[in-house]
Amino acid sequence: MAISLSKIGQAVFLFAFTGLGLHAQAPTLGLQVLGSVPTGSMRSQYTSSTGLGIGAFADWEVNFGADLRLAYDGVFYPGSTDGELLPGMPPTVVTVSNDRKYRSDTLSLQYLYYPDARNEGFYFMVGLGAVKQTEKIATTAVLSDSSTLSLNPVQDTGTRLACMAGLGYEFAKNWGAFGRYTFSTVDSHTIGAAQAGLTCRF
Repeated sequence: MAISLSKIGQAVFLFAFTGLGLHAQAPTLGLQVLGSVPTGSMRSQYTSSTGLGIGAFADWEVNFGADLRLAYDGVFYPGSTDGELLPGMPPTVVTVSNDRKYRSDTLSLQYLYYPDARNEGFYFMVGLGAVKQTEKIATTAVLSDSSTLSLNPVQDTGTRLACMAGLGYEFAKNWGAFGRYTFSTVDSHTIGAAQAGLTCRF
């Protein structure tokens, strides 16, 4: 069952401001780039291509050895072409070309734990957030009379609860790397991706 964006947003921001109240300070801002490999039902039902993403985040140090990160990530997967006949196509179709474009947008709150208690070096990460996946299909069909038919359906999963877990390493004050697994549930199917990327703090 889909969870509304407002409810997820309220939970994320409530968690954020509750944690920030423990150690109020100006956040450290940053950007990140990442690669995303679809897994499970996401690979079989939506896309099998590796995606590329960009994002922005704000980090708050809540105590020695722990940060809260509020982050947005947009991941874009390249289109693929196949001959699948979409529902509603006329019987006079001879050939079909589908250009699929898949995208996910995630707003999350992440908890970063540093075992050395110095808020640098190696860390573990868990997080919750809201994710929306959108699939656009540009379909071109050639009919038996040589005319063409174009359709551009857009499908989306609605806004869902996203869960993530992973680890990372801060090479220096401004640069780091991370790996994580992010997933949500759509109609009892797990829509997930293994992701890895680089972070830059300002």
